[in-house]
Amino acid sequence: EGDQDNGGETPGEGDQDNGGETPGEDDQDNGGETPGEGDQDNGGQTPGKGDQDNGGQIPGEKDDQGNGGQAPGGKPGNTPKPEGNSPDKGNNSTKPNVTVKPIVNGNKATVTDEQLKDLKNKGTLIIDLQDTNKTDVSIEFTADQIELLKDKKIEIQIANGDVNLSIPTSVLTNGSEKTSIHILKLKDIQNALSPVYDFTITQGGQVISQFSEGVTLTFNVDDSRVSNPDNVKVFYWNPSTSKWEPIGGSYSNGVVTATTTHFSVYTVFETSSEEVSSPGKSLVPVQQNGKELPNTATNSFNWLLIGLTILLVSCAALFIFQRRKMLN
Repeated sequence: EGDQDNGGETPGEGDQDNGGETPGEDDQDNGGETPGEGDQDNGGQTPGKGDQDNGGQIPGEKDDQGNGGQAPGGKPGNTPKPEGNSPDKGNNSTKPNVTVKPIVNGNKATVTDEQLKDLKNKGTLIIDLQDTNKTDVSIEFTADQIELLKDKKIEIQIANGDVNLSIPTSVLTNGSEKTSIHILKLKDIQNALSPVYDFTITQGGQVISQFSEGVTLTFNVDDSRVSNPDNVKVFYWNPSTSKWEPIGGSYSNGVVTATTTHFSVYTVFETSSEEVSSPGKSLVPVQQNGKELPNTATNSFNWLLIGLTILLVSCAALFIFQRRKMLN
C-alpha cells in the first residue's frame, strides 16, 4: 500500500479523491463498507487488514490496541470504543475496598455473604448507613462472616454521616464468634461540636471494650463554630470521674480524627483544658429519651470485686478446714 499523497495503492484500490475502492467498499462520505465490516462500535475491519502484527493501517490513522486496528478509510484519530472488562470485572475479581448498603430490619443491620465475596486481603469493608437515619443500630455479622473477615485481615469501616468508625478485625479477640457493633446516638451536649455517640462491640455475648490495636474515630463538625483548630479534640466520657477526658485528634476542614484503644461515649469539644466537666448535669451523656446510660464499667468492676471477694473467702475457709484437720 502507498500513502494517500503519492497515489501508490494496492491494485484495485484508490485514494479518497479518485474514488478507487475495493469492490463493494465506499469511502466515509457515502458510508459504504466492505460486506461484513461494521462501524467503530463493533470493531469490523476488512479481512487481513488493520492488524498491528502485519502493519495494515493507513498512515496517520490511530489504531486501537483492543481490537487490532480497523478497515482502511476510517477517520484519522478516531479510536473505536474500548472493549473488554470493566475495572470491577475480569481477572481482577477482588477489590481492596468494597462498599455495601446493609439490610436494615428494625435496629439491626446485616450484610450478605454475596456482598463480601469481592473483598481482597487487607482490604476495607465500608458499611454505608447514611440513608438509614437510625439513632440506634447494631451491625450484625455471622460467625462465618467474622471468620472470613479475620482471615483476610479486613478493616471494617462504618459511616453514618456524623461519624466514621474504622475497626481492624484484629480487635475481635473472641475467636470467630458472631459479632455485633452497636452505635447509639445520644442527646446533644452543651458546647459539643459534634453529636454524641456510644459505641459497643459484643462478640459471642462478651463485650470487648479494650483493643490491642487502635480504632479510628472520624467526626464531622460544624466548621463555622471552630475558633482555634488546634483546640478541637475528641473526648470520651469517664463515668468514674464524671468528666469528659481527651483522647486527642487532628482537625482539618470540618473533620476531626482520633485513635482510641477502648470504646465508650465520645464527642468533640474545642477547649484548651485537659478535661471538660460541670457542677450540674448539663454535660452528662443521656439517651435520646432523657435516661442516663447504665454505668456498665462500674457494674463490671463491682461484679469483679464480688467474685474476687468470694474467691478469697473460699480460700480462707479451705485453709482453716485443712488446718483443723491436721491438728485433729
